Amino acid sequence: MIHSSAFNMIYISRPMLHTHVKEQVMSVRHMKYWFISPKHKISVRHINQDRTISEDFILSKENRENCIAKLRSMKPIRLHDKEPARKAAVLVPLCVVNNELSLLYTLRSSDMKNYRSQVSFPGGIQDKTDANLEETAIRETFEELGIQRYQINIWGHGNFFGTRQKNMAVMPFIGYIGELSLQDLRLNRKEVESVFTVPLKHLIKPDNFKYTQFRSGYVLPVFVGSEYRIWGMTAMITHFVLEALLPAGTYVHKLRYIVPYKTSLATKNKRN
Repeated sequence: MIHSSAFNMIYISRPMLHTHVKEQVMSVRHMKYWFISPKHKISVRHINQDRTISEDFILSKENRENCIAKLRSMKPIRLHDKEPARKAAVLVPLCVVNNELSLLYTLRSSDMKNYRSQVSFPGGIQDKTDANLEETAIRETFEELGIQRYQINIWGHGNFFGTRQKNMAVMPFIGYIGELSLQDLRLNRKEVESVFTVPLKHLIKPDNFKYTQFRSGYVLPVFVGSEYRIWGMTAMITHFVLEALLPAGTYVHKLRYIVPYKTSLATKNKRN
């Protein structure tokens, strides 16, 4: 790392990546630029992470439609079958808490059979009585948090997210629930231990975004710095929703897969 105080610039290179790719970050006061230089080509992308999140823009009809269109254009994640045998839905609740646009999360009860004590969005498996997955997301939100159907303005949905259970996938729906007081929620303690919200401006900060790379070859985001760590599928859904929801240049977090180095010893052991 090289620091130049004369120009107030910081250059950071990542030797872990392939030698033909160099990544550098240059920070000049409030402006940030990302340089990626494969061989002789250089591309520059302006990044303004201090950009103010406008509530009027986020909630505008144009942005709502663009958000859902972007979500629908994103490929399904880890989907094993085009039409999963078991389907589930979650609501990604966009709300206003203390004059801050935020996302609402739940902490699942420790008594739950699956995913106990994990951060999640309200939702569950589609019931036979549900006309569609939108009905599933709305019904589960009411059962878990006591939020009425008329309080939820469904914008639309994204594509399926595969789960550890190969025959089941989850579809996320974005819904705006307006100004919210957590004290007014009626939690189903059998399913939900607690509920919390995270402002959008918190989720876009670089210090609050991490990611985990697994040996099986995929990368998952992790959001830190709030009341609970947000990881797993909930973090992945959050990541894709924010990419679609926020204006260009505001949410710039990227998942980067680093190809592991193979040592001669590892290669020899594999052959044996």
